[in-house]
Amino acid sequence: MLDRENNRIYIKYRKNSLARNIVSIIAFGVFWLTMIDNYSKARYKSETLNIFFQSRFASILFALGFVILFTIYALNMLFSSDIDYHIDLSKKMLVLIQGKKPFRTEINVDFDQIKAVVVTKGGHAGKARFYRKYSIDIYDKNLNAYECYDEMDYQTIKDIAGELGNALSVSIVDRTDIENYEGFIQRVI
Repeated sequence: MLDRENNRIYIKYRKNSLARNIVSIIAFGVFWLTMIDNYSKARYKSETLNIFFQSRFASILFALGFVILFTIYALNMLFSSDIDYHIDLSKKMLVLIQGKKPFRTEINVDFDQIKAVVVTKGGHAGKARFYRKYSIDIYDKNLNAYECYDEMDYQTIKDIAGELGNALSVSIVDRTDIENYEGFIQRVI
């Protein structure tokens, strides 16, 4: 189930493309500029709306809102976090890399420091439904927890945990009988 390449087993991998992010930022900017332009030129049935949308106050309000939203969106797109969680079989290490170059966090855990692969269950309510999420945590001997995979399908999570347990040569602990299990751990990722 997990991708294998060059003596590595990739657990979770997401690389954000800079070119795609820049095109997305430009498209978002053009969209908002046309929206502001359309609001000022549109004619409404209500005279109050016509006066409001054609006033300088509304123009400044929309421009300020646009600048704030555009800045947040652009910063989020440019500095969104890359994720690379993999098992390096040649070095016998679990490698967890998160973030882009200047703000990058890298954690390396030797195989002999890994204690167990733990399957946990959590959930949250949203829009009149309860969503159950299963996740895989890798515990080291200092009881640091590294959440490395999550999925809504229990069978998939169980298969992946089995594959990770075999690759790391550790036991698999199923804590899905306890809702939002944390145990006596210090969550690292």
